[in-house]
Amino acid sequence: MDFLVVVAQIFGSPFLDATKSAKQDKTLLWMMIIGGTLFSAFGLTLYYLAKHS
Repeated sequence: MDFLVVVAQIFGSPFLDATKSAKQDKTLLWMMIIGGTLFSAFGLTLYYLAKHS
């Protein structure tokens, strides 16, 4: 199994449709994974700053 397929299945159904087309375009899936990681890190940072200010 492809690593990206496993990662997409862990993240759940919104990524499953992207996984089917990931065979053709893995760049989009990588952008979704990296973008989601950066977005969550940004959100957690704002949450931390709001709680400790």
